[in-house]
Amino acid sequence: MNRMINFGATPVFRIKLKQYSNDGFYHLVNAKFSRLVYSNKNDCETMYKVCENWRAPKGFNNYADSIVYNFQTPRPYKRHFITELQEKGKNLYSRLTSIIELTNPQIQDKEIFEIYYIQSSPKILETKQLPLIKGAGELAVYGAVKLAKNNGFEKIRLLSTNDTFYEKIGFEQQSSLSRSRKNGVGSYYILPKEKYDLFMKNIERKYSL
Repeated sequence: MNRMINFGATPVFRIKLKQYSNDGFYHLVNAKFSRLVYSNKNDCETMYKVCENWRAPKGFNNYADSIVYNFQTPRPYKRHFITELQEKGKNLYSRLTSIIELTNPQIQDKEIFEIYYIQSSPKILETKQLPLIKGAGELAVYGAVKLAKNNGFEKIRLLSTNDTFYEKIGFEQQSSLSRSRKNGVGSYYILPKEKYDLFMKNIERKYSL
C-alpha cells in the first residue's frame, strides 16, 4: 500500500507567490499558507534547520534563536504559520518562504489579532541581485487578515520598524504607541475590520488568487 510522505505543516489557505525564472521574469506559482504543529516531528526538524541556517548579520540580534525558542515554548494564545511553495518531493524546509507568529485564532477575546513578527527566509532574498521569491511577506499578512476576519477579530495589530512596507499595504500607523527598540524605533500599526475586505481584494488581484 502506498503512503503519502508527511512533510509537516497543515495547509490553511491556498495562495500564490512570484518566483524568479531563468527567462528573467517573475511567474506566479502555487503556494500555501500553513500552520505549524508543535508536536509534529517534521515541523520541529524544520525549525531546527531555521535555527542553524537563518543567521543574522554580525552586530544584530540573532532572530533565528528567538523564532525557534518561541516555537519550542508554545503558548495557548499564540500560533506559528508559514508560507510555503507547493513543490512535490521537497521537504518542508526547502519549501519554506516565511514564518509568521500570530494570535491563536481560537481564543475567546476577539478585540485584537496580533502579528508578533514576520520573517522571510534568507535563502529567497537574493539571486543575481534579485529576490528568488516575491510576496512571502504580503501573503503571510494576507493569511493573517483572512484568519482575523474568519474568526471575528475587531482589528489586527503589529509592532514594526519596517514603516514603508505596512503603510504601502494599507495599515494605519499609531504614532502615539511608538516606542524605542534596540535596533531602531518601532511603531504600532493596525488594520481595522472595516478594511479587511479591501486589503484582501488588493492582494488577491495582485497575485491572481
